[in-house]
Amino acid sequence: MIVVAVMLLGMMGEPIGPDYYPLKTRNIKFPIQYTTDRKLIREVQLYVSRNRENTWSQVGSVAPDKDFFLYTAPADGVYWFKMQLVDVKGNRDPADIMRGPPDLKVLIDTTAPLIRITNTRRHGEEIVIEWTVEEKFPNGATTKVHFRPSDNTDGWREVLLPTNSRTGVMFPSGTTDGITVRITAVDRAGNRTEVTKEFPAVGVSAAIPGKLVTPLASDDEHSGIVQAGATDATHTSRIRRAVLREPSGLQERPQTEGHKARQKSTGAESAGCVESWLFR
Repeated sequence: MIVVAVMLLGMMGEPIGPDYYPLKTRNIKFPIQYTTDRKLIREVQLYVSRNRENTWSQVGSVAPDKDFFLYTAPADGVYWFKMQLVDVKGNRDPADIMRGPPDLKVLIDTTAPLIRITNTRRHGEEIVIEWTVEEKFPNGATTKVHFRPSDNTDGWREVLLPTNSRTGVMFPSGTTDGITVRITAVDRAGNRTEVTKEFPAVGVSAAIPGKLVTPLASDDEHSGIVQAGATDATHTSRIRRAVLREPSGLQERPQTEGHKARQKSTGAESAGCVESWLFR
């Protein structure tokens, strides 16, 4: 039997599952590593499935003197890939392309997330900001909020968001001067978007497109927000604390069955971080 090694290189980033790899491009290069005499091989064929089912279409073939496949995906989405070898006698390996799992699963996402700020409030040093993230392949765990004084071009401080709330936060800024708040969202493929919102100093009014900056709504208007330790006693009922080798450009996936996932963790003790409250 002719065998071609299937090797998956180390990658950066977080995939959508234990066996999916994210890509930010539709142009993919699949290196092939041969572990047998190429003279015994007539051609190597590449198959793709786009419906997450065992339905395969041949999308390419190369002679054994080639070391890679080039494939251009027609659209963003999930793709399964499988390779089949044909020897000089016409034998195929695997004999039936419909049997067995795919050699590689890839998520292609070329579009960055869209962040929309939906609500902002300020009460002295306390800042309230809410937003939505529009993204077909979201990765909510990577959403970050930072702030800095408006007259400072650096010195960003991170607001630690609770893991179960990534669409709104209330936090103490420690100042009544103007501040800039930055929201960052990164999708599964690593596409990144940032938006900023200016909060004027206390006593300085500013208009938000489509609405005016107004005080925090009443309990009835925010019935889903509950309190656990807000600094302003007037809001105590509303706020709570807070094989084919991998194509070029692939990012690292968590490894299972004996391999250790690479994960980042943060804590309230992180330098420059501010504890926040969350919306339920």
